Amino acid sequence: MCSSNATNEHISIRFLWQPFFDQHFLKALQTFVDECQQPRGTCPDMVLVNGGFWYSGRVPGMDKIAQHEQLTMLRQGVLRAAPALARLARRTLTLWKLEEAMLFEFVPDKYRLRLSKVEYMELLLVQQALIYELTLQVPELVIWSSLLPEVTRHMFHVCARRADRDNCPDPVHMGRSLQSGFSDTLMAVLCRRATAPRR
Repeated sequence: MCSSNATNEHISIRFLWQPFFDQHFLKALQTFVDECQQPRGTCPDMVLVNGGFWYSGRVPGMDKIAQHEQLTMLRQGVLRAAPALARLARRTLTLWKLEEAMLFEFVPDKYRLRLSKVEYMELLLVQQALIYELTLQVPELVIWSSLLPEVTRHMFHVCARRADRDNCPDPVHMGRSLQSGFSDTLMAVLCRRATAPRR
């Protein structure tokens, strides 16, 4: 997957794909911070951050690293990003989208066939705790945590009812149906902020 841009007469979107919280992730954050510090810069109206799956042993290389070591790497990366996130969140709406729960009953994990739902949920809870810990340093950071109802509805009403490989290819990549729902939520937030009275 590559980074990409999309623009029309109403909105401009930049998608930066950095799966690890490393120097590349920090560089991307700093780019936004720099833009927001310019008097007439192009500070985005919203920055959405998400990550954690690549620290779950689901990708080549990481599957050789013990789970507790992966979580340590995740925590260290998040803490390194805290100063830049704090500067960014003070200047524009900054959301951290938590990884959503996956229901393996309907869609098997093609990368880790033996990964049980219990194992994954335990890992997910620890990752989410680390992100909530981050808000102690960055209180302006908004945690997007209301994903479970949407994901559950999608799995039971779409994936469980028919073999829809386009919308249910695996537990991680949910296809356009669920992605459209997330996009609608973000657009609603942007529209409310755009029409809200200025203080």
